[in-house]
Amino acid sequence: MIADKTYSSRGFRGYLRRRGITHMIPEKSDQQRHRHRHGSRPPRFDRQTYRRRNTVERCFN
Repeated sequence: MIADKTYSSRGFRGYLRRRGITHMIPEKSDQQRHRHRHGSRPPRFDRQTYRRRNTVERCFN
């Protein structure tokens, strides 16, 4: 699943992981700061894959 920052909540990411769904969702800046303070790992994110989302989205519009 490739989604925008709107779907970036920790709960939503956890839901996708529990269901075995791989995802590509960028982190919001406040989530990055929180993660850095608590020393947790960043979620996997591939910028090239995320950019392809725009092409698919434009096909629907």
